[in-house]
Amino acid sequence: MGKNLKGKELGAGIYQRKDGRYSARFVTSTGKRIEKYFPMLQEARKWLAEAKLNDENGAAGVSMGMSVLARLRQSMDIVIFLLQQRIERYFLN
Repeated sequence: MGKNLKGKELGAGIYQRKDGRYSARFVTSTGKRIEKYFPMLQEARKWLAEAKLNDENGAAGVSMGMSVLARLRQSMDIVIFLLQQRIERYFLN
């Protein structure tokens, strides 16, 4: 829990620097630490909430650290699995 210059708790991931600006930071799901500075506390809280939400949801379900080849392999695994299910349903029924 970070504190401001007067000792008041600001919440997890937010603290006030000696120059008066607020710093918000968090660690992404890939392990990368992201930190950003703001002149107002409300802006820092808003950015932190949005950044955590974007990290949890990812970009359309794709993690930021995933390469194109890894994404292609993941997509192919899904397609193969769905085709196997269809084939089993067709021949077993």
